[in-house]
Amino acid sequence: MTKQYIAVLISLLVLISGNIVFAQTQFVSGKVIDAATGKVIPGVNVFESNFNGATTNSSGKFKIELDTGLTQLKFSFIGYQFKSVKLKVDEENDDLLVRLIPKDFDLKTVVVSASKRSQDIYEVPVSIEILPAKLIETKNTANIEDALQQVPSVNILDGQANIRGGSGFSYGAGSRVLVLVDDMPMLSGDASDVKWNYLPVENINQIEVLKGASSALYGSAALNGIINIRTKQPTETPQSDINFYSGVYSSFGDTDSEGNKKDTAGNYYRPLKWKEGGSSTFSGFHISHLQKIKKTGVGIQVVGFNDEGYRQGETEQRLRANFQLNRFFNNNLKLSLSGGSMATRGGLFFLWDSDSTALQPRGGIDTSTTSLSYYTNYRFHLDPRITVYSSKGDIHELKSRIYLTDNNSITQPSSQAKSYYVEYQYQHQIDSSATVTAGLSFYRNVINSTLYNDHTGLNVAPYIQYDKTWKKLTFNAGLRVEYFKVDSNVSYVDYLIPTGIKYTDSSTTWNDTIVLAKKVPWKPIARIGLRYELTKSTSLRASVGQGYRFPSIAEMFVSTNIDLLNVFPNPELSAERGYSAEIGIKQGFQFGNFQGYVDGAVFLTEYTNMMEFSFGFYAPDSLSPPYQLAEFFSYTGFKSINVGKARVSGFDLSMAGSGNIGQIGVSVLAGYTFMNPISLNRDSAYISTYSDTTANAPLKYRFRHLAKADFLLEYKRFYFGLSGRYNSFMQNIDRSFEEPLIPPFVVTTILPGLKEYRQGYLKGDLVVDARLGYQFNTSTIAIVINNFANKLYMGRPGDFQPPRTVQIQYRIKF
Repeated sequence: MTKQYIAVLISLLVLISGNIVFAQTQFVSGKVIDAATGKVIPGVNVFESNFNGATTNSSGKFKIELDTGLTQLKFSFIGYQFKSVKLKVDEENDDLLVRLIPKDFDLKTVVVSASKRSQDIYEVPVSIEILPAKLIETKNTANIEDALQQVPSVNILDGQANIRGGSGFSYGAGSRVLVLVDDMPMLSGDASDVKWNYLPVENINQIEVLKGASSALYGSAALNGIINIRTKQPTETPQSDINFYSGVYSSFGDTDSEGNKKDTAGNYYRPLKWKEGGSSTFSGFHISHLQKIKKTGVGIQVVGFNDEGYRQGETEQRLRANFQLNRFFNNNLKLSLSGGSMATRGGLFFLWDSDSTALQPRGGIDTSTTSLSYYTNYRFHLDPRITVYSSKGDIHELKSRIYLTDNNSITQPSSQAKSYYVEYQYQHQIDSSATVTAGLSFYRNVINSTLYNDHTGLNVAPYIQYDKTWKKLTFNAGLRVEYFKVDSNVSYVDYLIPTGIKYTDSSTTWNDTIVLAKKVPWKPIARIGLRYELTKSTSLRASVGQGYRFPSIAEMFVSTNIDLLNVFPNPELSAERGYSAEIGIKQGFQFGNFQGYVDGAVFLTEYTNMMEFSFGFYAPDSLSPPYQLAEFFSYTGFKSINVGKARVSGFDLSMAGSGNIGQIGVSVLAGYTFMNPISLNRDSAYISTYSDTTANAPLKYRFRHLAKADFLLEYKRFYFGLSGRYNSFMQNIDRSFEEPLIPPFVVTTILPGLKEYRQGYLKGDLVVDARLGYQFNTSTIAIVINNFANKLYMGRPGDFQPPRTVQIQYRIKF
C-alpha cells in the first residue's frame, strides 16, 4: 500500500468522523457530578453512537448538538461506572443532571492461565503479570514481541522469550516459554519458536504472563512459564476499530554522542548508517470489527504492514486476516470457529559486516554472496471448538487447531511444518470451594524441510488439577504425564521402574536375586501451590512446580551454515527438566479513585540436562587427528548439547494500578527483577566456551538486572505516556563471537569488532519511549516516539536494535 493511498484513506476517515449535520438539530447541555459526593467531574467523555461527542469542562458542564428524535447519550470516565441515558431530543435542553457512580475498591482482574479456568488475579498462588490492551494501543505496537518488552521480568532476545532469566538465546530453535492465543499453543512444529508477527496485536483484550515452571498444566514448552494472549470477543455492542500509522527511522547520528562507539585507542568510528540521503520508513493499518447478532458472534480483522528497515536488506511486507465465529444454542452449547492466514516477504538480518558497518549484512545484498535470508513465508491456522455447559455446572470443552508454517528462502534452506492439536478439558465444580480440572491433549507435527530433513513428532499428555479453599487458605495441586516421540524413537525418561521379573545371578557369591527394571516413556510432572489471605487486600503465596522440555526438531536435526557460522545436528539430545519455586506477597492499595497492587516474590529455578547451543569442534568419528585446516573449518561451529545443571535465583517487585488522581487518569505498570543465573557445571571444556570465565560469571545471554516502567496520564481529551526499560550489561556470551574462530590458524571472527564494542559499553542499556495523543470524540490522533534518546544498544550479539522512530497514528473506534 502506497503512502499516497494511506493519506487518502486517512483524509476520508477524518471527513467521515467530522460532525457534519444534515438533519434538524438541537443543543443538549447539562452537568455531570459524583453520585457519592455531589462534586462536579471535569473531563467526562459524553458521546452518542454517531461519532458525535463532547467533554465536560472544569465546572462539570457539557453542551452537545444532537439530531432531533430518540437517542442514547453515553458518559464515560476512569474510576466511574459507565452510564447511558436515553433522550428524546425535540427541543433545546439545558438542565440535564447526570450522576456517575464511583467504582468500588475492587482488585478483581480475571485471569485463566494459572489453573486453566477463570480466577481473580488476587487468588492466584503463582506470580502473574497482566499487560493491558490500553498500553498496546496507545504505544501503537505493531508486533506483540515489542509490547512484551514492557512486561516486568520479561525480555525477548531476537524472538526468544525469557522470563526471570530462565532462558538464554539460541536463534529460532526451541523455547522454554509457551506462547498461547486463547489457551491454544502458537509454537511452530519444526523449531518450536514463536512467529510474533502472526499474533493478533490488533484484537487483544489482555496478555497474561505466568512466571515459573508451568509444565504440569501446559506441557513441554512451559518449562520457564507461559504467555497467554487473550483476544476480544464479540459482544452485543458492535465494536469497530480502524487504525493507520506511518513512521520514519532516524540515523544514529554523526556527532560524538553516546550513540557513537570508541575503539580501544579512543577514536570514534564513523556513524552507523547504510543509507545516504533520505530515511527509511514504515507504515501499516489494521481494521477490526466485532459484533454479536442475537446468539451469533462475528469478528474479522485485516492487517497490513510495510517496513523498509533500518538495516540494509532487512525489509518486511505482510498482509494478515483473521476471523471469529461463535454460536450459542439453548445457553448450554457453544460452537466456535476461528482462524487466520498471513503472507510475508522480506529479508532477515543475521551477521553484520563489521562493528563500524553494523547495519550492513556480511556479504552485501547480492543473493549469491549475502548472509541475509530473503524469504517468502505463509502462515495459516484454523481453530474449531465445542463447549458444553451442563445443568450441574460442569464444563466440557473440545478444542483443536491446525497450524501451518511455510518458510521459503532463496538464500537459506526452507521448511514447512504442519501442527495438529486436540485437547479435551473437563471442569467440575465439586462445591462452592472446590474445583477439579482435567484433560487430555494430543499434539502431532509433520515437518518437510531442506533444513531439518523430514520428521514427525507426537506428544500425548493427560493432566488434572485440584483447587480447594478453606476460609482464607487456598490450595491447588496439578499433575501431568508426558509422552513424546520423534519419528519412531520414543523419548524415555531417565529413571527405571521394576518389571516384576526376577532372576538369580549365579556369578555372585550369594546367588543374588535381581529384579529387572526398564525405562519408561511417560514422564510425570507435578506442581503445588498455597495462598493465604491475611487481610482483604493482602495475601501470601508459595508454590513449587516441576518443568520438562523435550528438544525441538530444529535442536535435534538442524544442519546449516551462514557464512562462517556452522550449525550441526544432535539426534541424541536429551530432554531437559527442572523445577521452579517461589514465595510471594501481593498487597492491594487504594488512594481515592486510584487503585492497584504491589507484588513481590523470591524465586529459585534449577535445570538438569539444560540444553544450549555450544561452540566447539564436532568432527565425526570417522576422522582422527591430526586434522587439516579445511576439516577445522568444516566441523567447527554450534551444536545443541546437554550442558548439565544450572540455577537461577533472585527476586522481583512489580506494581500495577489505574484510576484518577484529581482530574487526571493514571495507569501504571512497573517492575524490577534481580537474577543470579549460574551454571553448576564447572567442566573446563564447557567453561571455555564463555566469554567471561571468572568463577562467578553468569549463564550466557542473561542479565542480572531488569527494570521496566510505563506511565499513562489522561486529561480531558489528551493523553501522554512514557515508557522506560533498563537491562544491565550482558556479562557472558559465547567466546567464539569475540575471539578468532580457530586460533591460531585463522584470525577471522564471526562478528568482527564485537569484543571492542562490548568493552566500551559495560553500563547496560536504558531505553525510553514517549507518546502523546488527542481524542476527537471517537477518533484519536497521536505521535509515538520510540528510543527517544536514540540510544545505540544491542539485543543478542551483533543485533543492534532500532534507532529512534517517529510515527503518526490515526485511530477511530465506534
